[in-house]
Amino acid sequence: MAKHKEWIKRLRNKEDLKIGIICILAAATFWFFNAMNANYSTTISYPFEVIYNPEKITQIQDFDPYIKINISGDGWNLLSKELGFKSQPCIIKIADPKQDKQLSNHQLHTLFSSKINNDNIHLNYVEDDYIKLPFDWIKKRTIQLKVQPNFQKENYELGTVQLSNHQIEITGAQQFIDDLKDTLVLKIPQLDEGNTINEQEVSLTNYFYENMKLNHEFVTVTAKVHHYEQHIIEVPISILDGEEKNVYAQKLKVQCRVREDSIKYLSADIFDIVADMEKKNKDGNCPIEIISKPSFITIDNIFPKQIKMVEE
Repeated sequence: MAKHKEWIKRLRNKEDLKIGIICILAAATFWFFNAMNANYSTTISYPFEVIYNPEKITQIQDFDPYIKINISGDGWNLLSKELGFKSQPCIIKIADPKQDKQLSNHQLHTLFSSKINNDNIHLNYVEDDYIKLPFDWIKKRTIQLKVQPNFQKENYELGTVQLSNHQIEITGAQQFIDDLKDTLVLKIPQLDEGNTINEQEVSLTNYFYENMKLNHEFVTVTAKVHHYEQHIIEVPISILDGEEKNVYAQKLKVQCRVREDSIKYLSADIFDIVADMEKKNKDGNCPIEIISKPSFITIDNIFPKQIKMVEE
């Protein structure tokens, strides 16, 4: 108890405290330097860099540019490796991405040994069984563009659809380029039936992988939308009897849709409707045929569909 009190009394003396701290630091420093000179083994993540010709070869996905290796050596050198000092990346060269798809554990050990082994550091083993090298040849291909209309609305009809470009050139990894079809069918954008002409830009990038390059990323789709009105009109029927053509007494009722911008042209004489006597069946009925009509008219129904011809 008396010695304990004596030590507390001495620590209160600033000079004695300073000497004590210096002794502790000196001892710790001596122990640290002595420990750092000893040999140890540890596992570290060592960087590697892939070298290739970017004009002919492309990377197809991300990868971890570090590999876990176990090394041994004195404390100073191991500490520098752990902290990243003096760790220049190991270089992996790719000449043919079809052949150089991965490196085995043996290949990795040989490669990293030549980079790491020196007077004070030794590579014991590589932890990874292998590493994949996600690279491929660069390939270009031209494919055709097509629009698949999907517009269905009562009394409206999709007219002419045009594209600003009918083909696109794509550059990317060969394995992805080879999987593409010869024709890309684009989904038509939402159309406004209130506009006669719809013009919209469609993004092409959504149809391809991110690492593919396109010679143009957008295409303009111009589509005409026509509004139709329902009409019923009576039209004369022509009777074909050999080379003779006569007008039948009864008229045909045509239920049709007429494009709004062409209603003024609607009349009975723009139709050519006939009943051919040569096609008369044994009951004396002749089918009615629509020979021609304007493009702005869509026929939904006719009545009657046939007429009975009575021989005199």
